[in-house]
Amino acid sequence: MIEHMLSDHAFLAFTLQILNPLTVRMTGANVNRKTIDNIQTAGFQIEAMKMLALRDIVRKIIASP
Repeated sequence: MIEHMLSDHAFLAFTLQILNPLTVRMTGANVNRKTIDNIQTAGFQIEAMKMLALRDIVRKIIASP
């Protein structure tokens, strides 16, 4: 998967939380998702993860059921 999500860095996470209502209205996309938690809750195991952009906001995730 290639996914954008809430940053693990406190300042970036705070910024994304503040901007989320605006981005939802403008694009329909939430920028404050906790994707890693959601993947694990769905029963997937994360095998590998690579940070692609904006420190850790855009990530490539390899997961298996």
